Amino acid sequence: MLITSSWIQGMRARRTAQRSSFVLQLPDLVMRRLLIDTDCGTDDACAILLAVRVAQKDPDIRIEAITTCSGNIELAKVRPNVLRVLKLCDATDIPVFEGVGRPLVEPLKDASQYHCDDGFGGVSGDYPAPEIPCPAEHAVNAMIRLARKLRQELIVVSLGPLTNVALAQKLDPEFLSNLKELVVMGGSSIGSGNDTPGAEFNFSWDPEAVAIVVNEIEKADKLTIVTMEACRNYPLDWRWFDSLDESNKYIEFLKKIMGSAAKRWRAEGHLGLYVYDLTAMAVYLDPAIATKALTCPIYAELRGQWSRGAIVLDRRIPHRWNREANARIVSDIDTDLLKLMYNRML
Repeated sequence: MLITSSWIQGMRARRTAQRSSFVLQLPDLVMRRLLIDTDCGTDDACAILLAVRVAQKDPDIRIEAITTCSGNIELAKVRPNVLRVLKLCDATDIPVFEGVGRPLVEPLKDASQYHCDDGFGGVSGDYPAPEIPCPAEHAVNAMIRLARKLRQELIVVSLGPLTNVALAQKLDPEFLSNLKELVVMGGSSIGSGNDTPGAEFNFSWDPEAVAIVVNEIEKADKLTIVTMEACRNYPLDWRWFDSLDESNKYIEFLKKIMGSAAKRWRAEGHLGLYVYDLTAMAVYLDPAIATKALTCPIYAELRGQWSRGAIVLDRRIPHRWNREANARIVSDIDTDLLKLMYNRML
């Protein structure tokens, strides 16, 4: 069934006000406590930048921590990339915990062919990482601790593979139920892929982690998945990208870090910029950006030769379901609202 609840409807009525107000009118009236889990490549960096800038302008949003995992790049490069973004935003007080460096079962792989060897679009040298000691606490333990401390308040936005989240759930079976919500960038609602023919990269990187999360999540209002096609079908057009004012240090950063990918996509004839993780973060920050979503049971595929790591959506009528709906699957977004958010926050 299509979501028609206040999750989207409540924000639609605010769009006119959002267009005339500098600070976004976000849906919750209480403090929103955020933990970002990331394999910080180029689009992750853009997503973190957006979240930090929104939090700096809105006192009702607090970033409690950032946790890192391998995925786009090797683990050793992820935390420095996060710190580069935080330094740019004068936000190095946000703790950054190092997490898991390999999948639970799968062989290790990365996406450096898209994010460059440094995972930072080849421009890490322009943004030296501050030398901040890594906390001794492992990222998974930090996630469990914060979820217990901020029970029913903490929202985790997962921008990379779900390995840290899955391990937190296995170490503490109440971890997912302690969260207010888990927002994930990953998967596909139509069975397509960008890593294998049938699976999106974040999910195919660690299929077992996906299975743990979707099997043990309590109910649909705990899990929102922003799919590959929600990003791929709605690129940020070149006209918008080219019009951005590079005299702003944040816009300069965006253009530099996405420059290598933008050059390749232009040459291949694509219509604009694909920023997967930025889209997922934006949907968390303003649910009105999601224009279409499906609430249904989902399952993780662990056996398919070409689809291992895919999610399978049960689109049958509800009385045929084998389990209760356990996810909201976002497949369409409002790019105008996304661009408006990015313009105003930067």
